[in-house]
Amino acid sequence: MNNFKNISDKKKSFLISLINEFFEAFMIILGISYISIITILSKIGIINFFGAEYWGLSVIVAMFGFPLLLLILLLTIYAIEEIVTAIPLAIHKIKAIYNYTYLPLTTDEIKDALDKGIISSKEDYIRLILDSLRYGITNKPSSLFNTFYYIRLSKVEIYYLCKAFEEVFDSPIIIDKDMVSYINKHDYRYSPFDYLSTTDGYSIQDLRRGNESVTFAIYLNGDKYKEILKTVDYPLYVCQ
Repeated sequence: MNNFKNISDKKKSFLISLINEFFEAFMIILGISYISIITILSKIGIINFFGAEYWGLSVIVAMFGFPLLLLILLLTIYAIEEIVTAIPLAIHKIKAIYNYTYLPLTTDEIKDALDKGIISSKEDYIRLILDSLRYGITNKPSSLFNTFYYIRLSKVEIYYLCKAFEEVFDSPIIIDKDMVSYINKHDYRYSPFDYLSTTDGYSIQDLRRGNESVTFAIYLNGDKYKEILKTVDYPLYVCQ
């Protein structure tokens, strides 16, 4: 009897709940059915490896052979999938490594990029770094492939990145809500700045995981930018 016929919002699948509650009985019935079908097919000659008089041996071979063949097939499909996905991942990683060799840009190179219209703001420069160091199986997130990685900058590289950034833009590097959202859009687990950490030992990776409202500032000159640093959640000082 349905005691909830007037309630349309079912909270779970009836079939899955049924299987969970009768799992042992379901597995017994499934095993008996499998053996029965193999036995019948062997008896009538559809599955017959050793002749009609040895149909019992055919049953034993089929019972263990079919699951083994299925396992081999699944492992083969998995291996092919890994190879197919590894090739574009490796190609995109090589491209990111090539971009990495040009970073961080010097003061003159940032100014030249501004003059040529490659970037138009300090935010554009950070996005350029993110886009240049990111790699994955595809270039953009998809329903099948949404995991992306970054070539991470060392602390020394981040130091020189900040140094040139402050000289050109007269500002610390601000990772605001929009920038955190931009990073998390591709994959919240990684960023080029993950080697940085707070005085409490929390990395940018830890703090922004699942939290797009958190903000950071990466800086060298704390005295000069102390008012700006007050506006972010986590100011991160970079020492050489």
